[in-house]
Amino acid sequence: MYHEMVHMSYTFAGKTKNMMETERIKSPEGVRNLMAELWANHVKGGKANSCRVLMVDLPEPTEEEKRIMATNRANRKPFVFDEEVLKTALENAAGKLGGW
Repeated sequence: MYHEMVHMSYTFAGKTKNMMETERIKSPEGVRNLMAELWANHVKGGKANSCRVLMVDLPEPTEEEKRIMATNRANRKPFVFDEEVLKTALENAAGKLGGW
């Protein structure tokens, strides 16, 4: 399983998917090294490379993580598509928070 950070239309910052260089990260150390590299580049004032696509291979979830994800899915409230119900819920939430 992996997550690919690329825009849904396969373009990012004006680049097509074919113009981007793809990197695959397969370990926590790889993610740590990437973050260190990005931070060092930022601190030096370097320009960000908009042609990089980063794919991170994630390990399979543990049994405990699977249980937690299933519980979260079961407890998730359904999306509200009714405009009036949504408006009322937003107004109630805003009222509890002290207004917009």
